[in-house]
Parts: sequence; C-alpha cells; structure tokens
Amino acid sequence: MMCCAVLTCSTTASRKGIASLVLEKSEVLRAEGAGIGVQANGWRALEQLGVAGELRKTAGLITSYVPSLT
Repeated sequence: MMCCAVLTCSTTASRKGIASLVLEKSEVLRAEGAGIGVQANGWRALEQLGVAGELRKTAGLITSYVPSLT
C-alpha cells in the first residue's frame, strides 16, 4: 500500500530536479474502504506541492462526526 509520505517525497524531489522511482508491490490498485483526513496544516503543505486545487475537486468536507455505538 502506497504511503502519502512516499508520494510527497517523490513529488518534491522531482520538482527539485532529482529523479526518483516509486515502486508498489501490489499488482493492482484497489480501494480498501479507507479515507484520509487532512487538517489545515496538511492542506497548506498540499498547496505548496501544487496539488491542493485538484484534490479539493473530489474531497468531501466533514462537518460533524457521530461515533457509532454498535
């Protein structure tokens, strides 16, 4: 499973002119029912990387959370 830090490092290195190669051991990409929560500082970092605008197009804003009791 790909780690966000790996992709961030690779993207940053590429923008600095440093070649990188990211390898994934899984043969197929698949959704595993997980989500990623991004706080304000995370969005600022994504803006610096130049990817926040594209991500905001598909991101869902969480306005409240009610834990399940089951």
